[in-house]
Amino acid sequence: MIPNPYPGLFIVFEGCDGSGKSTIRGMVMDVILRDFAIKSRGMGLSGNIISLNTTRRLNTQDIVLVKEPGKDRPIGAKIYEELFKSDGLHNTDPVGFQSWYALDSKQNLRENIIPALRASRIVLADRFRHSLVLSAKSQGDIERLMATNQMIIGEDFIWPDVTFIFEVDAKKAIERLKKKGVALDEFEKEDHINRTVGMYRLLGDVYKNKGIVYINNSEDDPNIALDKVMSILGPILSKRGFIFDPRAAI
Repeated sequence: MIPNPYPGLFIVFEGCDGSGKSTIRGMVMDVILRDFAIKSRGMGLSGNIISLNTTRRLNTQDIVLVKEPGKDRPIGAKIYEELFKSDGLHNTDPVGFQSWYALDSKQNLRENIIPALRASRIVLADRFRHSLVLSAKSQGDIERLMATNQMIIGEDFIWPDVTFIFEVDAKKAIERLKKKGVALDEFEKEDHINRTVGMYRLLGDVYKNKGIVYINNSEDDPNIALDKVMSILGPILSKRGFIFDPRAAI
């Protein structure tokens, strides 16, 4: 894995299903579109002075939403099919099953993430390779799975600028999923969720200084978690040239 070498910003939202990661990602996108601008080169006229730099509000074309695994990608679709089989690879060969995720991620990187980053866009990802912890039971598992991902993805294995991992009590996560009418798979059982939360924590211990941030999202009001995220993300956006200005010119 290598740090993001491109001008765009790569942000990942991680956590077990029911952690609120997808909800917060959508809210973050809304805040960025509402409150941030960027300098763009163009002809602007101010009095008798012609300026090549103008400021414009960010729009939806500046932000790329991606998800892993992807139901719209061949291997991603197979992953979802396998998850609902009692004798699926997630049970019979969970470590081997992660190679499918790596292949899906490789396609996502090549077709979506890297082109967007090259074009100076902001990528908001609903899960990335941190989710390999779903099949891990120890630090050794995490390290082996990451090595497998590195081997499969190769030079395209770009590491995010920042990763927000949302933590929530297993019972709360299941309650949220049931309210949405989600059919629970093997990864969404209480004991597995509790183990996954622990593995996400262990991931941060193994890969220190990799931009991993833990956010407690147990409250019913998602704005509480959103405020925590933006307090961290705001300065990162500013350092990358994005301007906080709710009154930015359109």
